Amino acid sequence: MNGKIPAVCRISTNFNRGAVCSRLRSSSSSSSSGGLAYSRRPLTWQPLLMAPQYTPPCQAEGRRREAGEGAAMVLVLRRCRVKSKVVMMMLMTVMMMMMTVVMMIICCSRLPSCRLPVRFDPPPADTCLASKALSHPLLQRTNGRVQRLPGDVLEVDLEGSSWQPWREPGNCSNYLTRFGRRLSPVLLVSLPCSGNTWLRYLLEGATGLFTGSRYFDDHLQHGGFLGEGVTMDKGTTLLHKTHGATLEPFTHDLVTRYLEVDPNLPTVLLIRDPARAVLSYYKLSKLIGGDRHRAEIPESMFRGEEFRDFVADVTLLWEELATDRLLWTTKPLYVLYYEDLTANPIHHLRLLLDFLSVPTDEGRLVCLAAHLDGSFRRNSSRTFDPFTQEEKLRFAQAVRRVNNLLELLGYPLIPAHADRPW
Repeated sequence: MNGKIPAVCRISTNFNRGAVCSRLRSSSSSSSSGGLAYSRRPLTWQPLLMAPQYTPPCQAEGRRREAGEGAAMVLVLRRCRVKSKVVMMMLMTVMMMMMTVVMMIICCSRLPSCRLPVRFDPPPADTCLASKALSHPLLQRTNGRVQRLPGDVLEVDLEGSSWQPWREPGNCSNYLTRFGRRLSPVLLVSLPCSGNTWLRYLLEGATGLFTGSRYFDDHLQHGGFLGEGVTMDKGTTLLHKTHGATLEPFTHDLVTRYLEVDPNLPTVLLIRDPARAVLSYYKLSKLIGGDRHRAEIPESMFRGEEFRDFVADVTLLWEELATDRLLWTTKPLYVLYYEDLTANPIHHLRLLLDFLSVPTDEGRLVCLAAHLDGSFRRNSSRTFDPFTQEEKLRFAQAVRRVNNLLELLGYPLIPAHADRPW
């Protein structure tokens, strides 16, 4: 070898060459040393059984880094599992504590000894709840009256048209009904066939002033209601009849119902039992001619699907009309029940005149008491019940809801008469 290290010792490889190279170095050094005998025994090379593959330094570094990151990820996952278990245990503990508190409250509330004493001390006079309730605008209308506008002195137009309501010989034939001048606007709101025509007759007989109507019925006009079709802005009628949005074609749209009746005018709300109102309204819708306000129709017309649909629609209209006026009217509102009016007409007529701020003419009331029926009141003695149990239940539920609102606002409840069909 002549003292030189083979090239295999200088090549940077991964196999284990330490023994071979050290043997060569020792041989070389011994040959160069003068005091040692040089051995000329030939050097024998022992072949390696298997040489490992060569791995670049960058790839080896990447593998070590991946191994380190994998170990770190395993450690993080283990910590997360431990934390989630701790959080779950804490949540379960809190829920158990809350359930325990709730159970203690329930159990304690059932024991008289655990209940706290309640004191009912009356509030101070200046903060009384009753005084606060009476200050609400809806409740102020209950006992309100019509405030006549400046210039309204209930003046009668002696030059205009007139009508003689009672023509029999005697004192009553001297009374006439005429138009007024500069009268304050007042509304009469009701479902059709709820007694509005009869109430107009009573008011005209008691005051001598015509009542107006948003609609024009030539049969009523020929019968003495000369205010038919007269607009309210003329100021010539005592009050103005309207049915709101309850005329055919039926609609339950909220905006339409609001726009049909002016909420900023004093209003008389006439309410009749819904079952009786539905019957009369259906008769009126099936009749034509001048006698349709008093005529009857055969019972067979109440057995079809058309009548069933009519009952469902008009029952809802009855409730909507009452609740709309009770909630939307901002001026004084007077609630009058048809059943009370028929039971004691003169008494309730006096109350209505007081609401309208119209003085009472006792002579007219005497003549009116002798001529109560008028010309367009339907006097039906027939007892007929065409309603199903479902329809009767619908009547009862509608009356109950309206009664709840009436009681809340301080009005009398709808009377329950003996011949009510439901």
